[in-house]
Amino acid sequence: MEFRQATEADIKFAADHALFPKRDPDQENNADFVYTLDHGDYILAVGGFRMITETTAWAWIELTEYVGNHLIPTIRVISEYMEIFCKNHKIRRLQAWVDEDFSEGMRTAIHLGFESEYILKDFLGKDKNAIMFVKYYEA
Repeated sequence: MEFRQATEADIKFAADHALFPKRDPDQENNADFVYTLDHGDYILAVGGFRMITETTAWAWIELTEYVGNHLIPTIRVISEYMEIFCKNHKIRRLQAWVDEDFSEGMRTAIHLGFESEYILKDFLGKDKNAIMFVKYYEA
């Protein structure tokens, strides 16, 4: 026996021959969803979702320096799209982490409707904690 880096073929083989199959063909190859929000010639934000289970996903965004005077509409658009995405993908729990020293990131998470859930101790390295934020949706 030996361990090696898995290939896409290995993952497909394991799904096809699973001891306890849970395969959902509609969800195959849809673990990551990445989007860009632009305004004219400028990218305001890039973000996305990573499915964890059928009803839980990570969310992330990276705002650019061009968000400037567009911050409020950018947050509004992202918030509205999160609602649509979560409804369409039947997500009940959406979660995101923020470095505990990044107050702007925490304010952004709160403006997007997330609530602080708990501290992720040493999540970003020794003595570098993060805060888990979560937002719940109806099924």
